[in-house]
Amino acid sequence: MSEDSATDSAADGALVVPIEVSYEGSAVFVTVRPPPAGEAAVTLDQAVHELANSPTNQLNRESLARAVRNQAGSPTMVGEVAPARGLEENWFIAVSPNRMTAYVVPVPTKVTDDPDAPMIAPQVSASQIRKQLGEQGIVYGVLNDALSAFADRTELTSMVQVAQGLPAVEGQDARIDIVEAVLLATANHEPVKLEDGSVDHHATMAQQFVEEGTLIATRQPPIEGRDGEDIMGNPKTARAVRDQALESLVGENTEVRGEELLATGPGRPVQRGSKIDVLPVFVVDGDLDYSVGNVDFAGDVTVRGDVKPGFSIVATGAVTVSGMTEHARIRAGGDISLQGAVGMIEGDDDGDSVTHEAEIVSDGNLTANYLHGIAAEVLGEVMISREVVNCQLMANTVRTPSRGRIVGGLTVAKIEVETGTLGSQNGVSTHVQVHAKRSDGPGVLRALTEVHAGVKVNVSGAILDVEDELKSSSFWQLEGDVVRLDGMATVQDLIALAEATDRRPPELPDEPNEEPDTTEAAA
Repeated sequence: MSEDSATDSAADGALVVPIEVSYEGSAVFVTVRPPPAGEAAVTLDQAVHELANSPTNQLNRESLARAVRNQAGSPTMVGEVAPARGLEENWFIAVSPNRMTAYVVPVPTKVTDDPDAPMIAPQVSASQIRKQLGEQGIVYGVLNDALSAFADRTELTSMVQVAQGLPAVEGQDARIDIVEAVLLATANHEPVKLEDGSVDHHATMAQQFVEEGTLIATRQPPIEGRDGEDIMGNPKTARAVRDQALESLVGENTEVRGEELLATGPGRPVQRGSKIDVLPVFVVDGDLDYSVGNVDFAGDVTVRGDVKPGFSIVATGAVTVSGMTEHARIRAGGDISLQGAVGMIEGDDDGDSVTHEAEIVSDGNLTANYLHGIAAEVLGEVMISREVVNCQLMANTVRTPSRGRIVGGLTVAKIEVETGTLGSQNGVSTHVQVHAKRSDGPGVLRALTEVHAGVKVNVSGAILDVEDELKSSSFWQLEGDVVRLDGMATVQDLIALAEATDRRPPELPDEPNEEPDTTEAAA
């Protein structure tokens, strides 16, 4: 902060000026003060930036660093404004590196060779200063009030500022603020850990609903900056501000009114890429049965009762069923939450005994308590709190808690399967496959409690038939073979095994190259 701004900000005696530059003769001093509570301390980079307004041409960075480190609140000499070689006068005009300030600087001299003789300050007139300013091309921001002190030849004992440029004032970019209702709705909710240590995966389905007219987002228009000019008459251009229109956020059931984005109807707000949709919700207050019929809906579907045999749900959003899914062909563009049992059952439609097989397809995640005898294809994660029995299940990852189990059928995951128990004591044939891409790193199958005989493990093409009862185990692929480690083993444990057995460690995905964020520095 310059001397002028320091004076302004501390005028009431209550504000703390964190850094201040002052002069004595041609010496340059910096005062660094401790920051107020809750504010960051001055950094060395900030101090160097502050000195860009000073004509200091001999800077002692060690002294400056010490002043910043100590924050003593008293002046520390950090440099000097030294004259150029061959200076004919006993004073000169010094210009700051950013060409925003100019100072007249004294060069005290002795009139005799006597080492004890006093230094004599130069006598300078306003006309001399003006002439020198013109010769150095200083045409803007001359401080006439400062020069008036030199109307007659005046003794110059310390540096005096005689020109000040007009700094550019940066504007403010347009800002769009999404309000809390949408932030809650689109947050990535984590499972909730209960007091007994178990995990409630249904908490991941937390949703926020809004009414018609609810404020979704607001826009703060851009504020243009102001161009400046240095003391040489060169323009200092303010950065062009960036605009952002609310219309870029308009999605389904939202519209712009003035500087606000509002919901045009009730529903669940969802941010998809750059758009915000308010998805309508189709609610079945009781069972999904003949009184309702099959549901095909552009939005979310909530069934507060059971889904009866033979009925189907197709939704572009999420699907939630509070009761039993005795049979369902459910296809959802979002997450599916099935809070009752789900499975293949025998029903009696119009007096005929038939078998209904449940089929689940989701572009999001699937959360349920039980899956029995169903076919499911899920792009995201499958989270089952109890058991998966005799299912054809495909997903990115499949998880149950340690008390859960996977028995029978075929379970296929792209990255990881984690469960409590695999198979059953009576040897039910249970196939589990993990096919991780190289970019995902090594795939793994974990059984946190036990593995029974009759389980067939396939990890990235390597196959193992489990013939004996096993305790907590994890299965990995290493050079074409399935290797078994402790259930909680990590990739690092697998790499250690490879090195210990003179085998090639698995290839890990490359870390993304993150470019440094230079936005703030550029601004």
